Amino acid sequence: MTPQVSLDSYVEALDRAMRASRDKRASHGGVQELLREFATDPAVLKEILRRHLANPKNMNSRHYPVLSIPIARTASIELLANCWIPLPDSATNLSTKAIHHHGEMLLSTATAFGPGYEHWMFKTPQYDANHDIYDLELLERKVHAVGNVAFVDSRTAHVPFYPPSLTITIVLWTTSSPTTWRDHLKRRPALQRNSESLRELLKRVGLARALDLKIVEHFDFTPTSSGFRILKDRWEFPQGPNADYLASLFSVLQATKNEDLLSIIKTQATNPMVQDQALVMSLSSDLEAGRSIGARLSAGHTGAAHANFTAEMVEAALRSRKVPS
Repeated sequence: MTPQVSLDSYVEALDRAMRASRDKRASHGGVQELLREFATDPAVLKEILRRHLANPKNMNSRHYPVLSIPIARTASIELLANCWIPLPDSATNLSTKAIHHHGEMLLSTATAFGPGYEHWMFKTPQYDANHDIYDLELLERKVHAVGNVAFVDSRTAHVPFYPPSLTITIVLWTTSSPTTWRDHLKRRPALQRNSESLRELLKRVGLARALDLKIVEHFDFTPTSSGFRILKDRWEFPQGPNADYLASLFSVLQATKNEDLLSIIKTQATNPMVQDQALVMSLSSDLEAGRSIGARLSAGHTGAAHANFTAEMVEAALRSRKVPS
């Protein structure tokens, strides 16, 4: 099978599995081996990168601390390749974001490349009204290494820590409820292009829940000396500039030994849709010459006290809630 056919076959098989059963949790369990095979197939990763590079608009992107590459989106599933950029000093004892859950969404993630990162999962947070604090109980703490598949259930809080070097995961998202006409409607191009503005409009007129849109309400938590505090508003890191995105993208190509995709990039470098043609050509020259290209975290991607914390801080918050008050 050619890589393109192989990628499409994996996507179709995952989509079919999620449409075949009304029990989405059981379906996630049933596709773990398929997702592992998908993630660890180097030809598939190359095809994911090739398709991403083939669209000149993707040369104009920006990124969060994780560079995310879309793979496929249907009424039943969303697939992404998440490229986890290490800290400049390769330190691993820092969370990449706040402890968080994803509401009613279900997530399966398989590590495709790199050393992996430490991943913590917790039981559904419980509110202690007497102390205005949340209780979290640790379910699992392990390194999410290549070939490992993790399932994160709805309302299950979790947090990844920074990897020592570039790590790539394949992420499968679904709703926890059976696929309906609402899911098909949400995948319509017009709704996708204007998702944020439409979500706000539908919230105001009371249709957001009818359409089963993800509404952010108390999804993020941060450790304190007395337990875990809620972040009342969902907080996201700012996106870095296009230059940092391009450096990170080329670093991914170099680290995964996909330099042979340069011919596609050179074609894009002269495309009038590409905003920074000079930088694309410069990075192409570095890639061709074998000069090291480092992935970049941007200003504002770290240093947020409520979203970047150490394992010791989480452990202290967990211990504090075990002491009778």
